[in-house]
Amino acid sequence: MEKRPLGKTGIEVSVFGFGSYRIDKRIHGHMDALRHALLSGVNFIDTSTNYSDGNSELLIGEVLQEIEDSTDLHRGDFVVASKAGYIQGKNLETVKRHDASGDPYPEITNCSPDLKHCIHPSFLKDQISESLHRMKCGYLDVFFLHNPEYFLMYSTERDLSKVRKEYYGRLRAAFEHLEEEIKAGRIRSYGISSNTFGYQSFHKNFTSLEEVIKISPNGKNDKGIGVIQLPLNLKEKDGLTLINQAENGKSAIKLAAKAGLGIVINRPLNAIVNNRIERLADFKMDGSYNLKDLQSTFRAVDALAENVLHEIKRQTRIGVEKFQDLKDSFGAAKFLMKNLDDLDNPVALNDLIEFYVNPRTRIITANVIENEMMPPMITEVTKNFLGELKNFVFILRNIVIAKYNLNNMKLHGLLNNYIPQELRAGTLQTKALALTASLPYISSVLVGMRQREYSSEVTGLGQVSGTGDPEAYWFMER
Repeated sequence: MEKRPLGKTGIEVSVFGFGSYRIDKRIHGHMDALRHALLSGVNFIDTSTNYSDGNSELLIGEVLQEIEDSTDLHRGDFVVASKAGYIQGKNLETVKRHDASGDPYPEITNCSPDLKHCIHPSFLKDQISESLHRMKCGYLDVFFLHNPEYFLMYSTERDLSKVRKEYYGRLRAAFEHLEEEIKAGRIRSYGISSNTFGYQSFHKNFTSLEEVIKISPNGKNDKGIGVIQLPLNLKEKDGLTLINQAENGKSAIKLAAKAGLGIVINRPLNAIVNNRIERLADFKMDGSYNLKDLQSTFRAVDALAENVLHEIKRQTRIGVEKFQDLKDSFGAAKFLMKNLDDLDNPVALNDLIEFYVNPRTRIITANVIENEMMPPMITEVTKNFLGELKNFVFILRNIVIAKYNLNNMKLHGLLNNYIPQELRAGTLQTKALALTASLPYISSVLVGMRQREYSSEVTGLGQVSGTGDPEAYWFMER
């Protein structure tokens, strides 16, 4: 796979990096996907201390160790980046222990009862130690401050000039500490990962790259900030196209390129449009179905639900409140049918299945299937219901995917005007990744490759430089 310089850091990274946001040591398929990617030319791994509550870093450590033990590759062949800033899960427990012991971390931003944020040197020092321990590494190649703009988002100070002065002061203190971490050999370079580099300069949450560069240590023995990370995709172009650096008259990415910074892109396939996630990808279908198929299956599901609920009421002494919970749970398919016209996004549907349907099937399983006091006839009919519900969800998902893929055809047609001939028959995701990575000043594009087939698709892209005018799509008139 093509390698590129990570700005002035002296590090080379694969043009596509392994984004580890949702990978987890407890899921075997994730380990296989990472192993396959690293053995297929990907050398850049990006994670964070809070990803999967530390299990992302644990997985990376295990895979790196396994590869070193079983191949000629070793730690130095890979570039490992991590981040810190978020306080949730185990990090939140650690912070609470510090509070209770009378040694609290300073400058914590309170976001909600379950979420805090911090970039104070003492917190960063401990977070780097945790990362190195979990990944069994002696050093990190890159360390990012993770979305430091949370301070701006949750500040109660109304005077924006005061807020920004404090913000850049905290960034400066963090940078100074990270210079010490470089001298100690625990990190090789550092930077900021922010979602607001591409915001309008007047926005409260805007992170100015100009200001970041100004406050970056520049003494004789200082490295200074070396890398930035930000979102960029086919529908969110502002990081590249919005001129928001007042003194330089450039966008964040253009200024970063001029300053010799490494530029890492995240969310290349997940666009946030009107507060909704749009997946810039074609989805794989498992069959062809129509509305009649869905309606027929729904009638079977609904009839079984009515039958089970009737028998539970007739044959058991279930309480009113628990019966109401079961009635709601057996009504999951009815809810989906009622909202059918709004189900046009496979990502949103998958979330609905995970967070609405699946919890209700677990309630049914726990209270009916696994309830030894439940009459056997009710248990059997409930098993039939769950089977039909699974079939209903399967058909619904394929219908939504078919509609989504059809809507993608217009975007396919547009993109084909800007990509080489050999990519025009490819999927939307391969076109989106190729167009992003073809920008010559981008160091690496992070891709979530949680399954082996995803990593195969990405590593199969190979060389993406030197294909026509790489900026033509990005700067076309909207």
